[in-house]
Amino acid sequence: MRKSLSFIALICFLFVANVKGQQTFVVNEIYSYMSKGQQTGFEIPIQEAKPEEALDNFEKFMKKYKGKVTSPSKKNPEGFIDNAMIKEVSPNYVDIYYSAQATEYGSKILVYVDLGGAFLGSQSHPSQFGVMQNLLKEVGRQQAIVIAESQVKAEEKTLEGLEKELKDLAEDKADYIKEIEKAKALIAQREQDIINNDQNQATKQQQIDIQKTIVQTVKDKRSALGK
Repeated sequence: MRKSLSFIALICFLFVANVKGQQTFVVNEIYSYMSKGQQTGFEIPIQEAKPEEALDNFEKFMKKYKGKVTSPSKKNPEGFIDNAMIKEVSPNYVDIYYSAQATEYGSKILVYVDLGGAFLGSQSHPSQFGVMQNLLKEVGRQQAIVIAESQVKAEEKTLEGLEKELKDLAEDKADYIKEIEKAKALIAQREQDIINNDQNQATKQQQIDIQKTIVQTVKDKRSALGK
C-alpha cells in the first residue's frame, strides 16, 4: 500500500510540475523557406495541441485584425491573411502567411508577416518585431487556455469517476457489514441450535434406553408364555 501511495504521489508531482512548466510562452525568430522563398518569420511552440487545433486557434485570434483569411488545406498547407490591420505593428495593411507542423511536444505555428515589400524581422524592424513577438505570445497563451480548459473537463470527469468508485466501495463495505451481521446472527443461532440439539439427543437417548427396556420386558413376557 505504501509503495502504491508513493507512486501516486510521484505521478501527481510530475503532473503538477509539467502544468507549471507550461506558463511561459516563447516565440522564436526563424529564417526558413515558405511560399515566397526564404524569409524571416516567427515560430510559436504549442504544447499538447495537434496542428489543426493550433491553426484553428490562431485564425480565431487573428479575426480581430479584419484580414481576409484563406485557411490551409491539403492542397496548400500554407494559410494566408490578406490585408490585416495590426496597428501595433504597422499603420498600413500587412499580409500574413502561416502554417503548422507537428512536433514531439505538440505542434508549432510558423508565421511570416509581409509589411509590403519586406518581411518583418528583428534586424530590419527591431521594435515592430518585438511588438509582433509579444502579440504572438498571446496566441500561445490562448491556446494554453483552451488546452487547460479541456484538461480541466477531462480531469473533472476522471475525478467524478473516482468519486463514484469510492461511493461504490463504501456501499460495498456497508453490504459486507450487513452480511457479516447476518452471518454472526446465523452463527449465534446455529450455536444455540447445537446446544439444543445436544440436549434433544440426550433426551432422545434416554427415551431409546427406556424403550429398549420396554422392548426387552415385552420379549421376556412373550418368551415366558412358551410356544
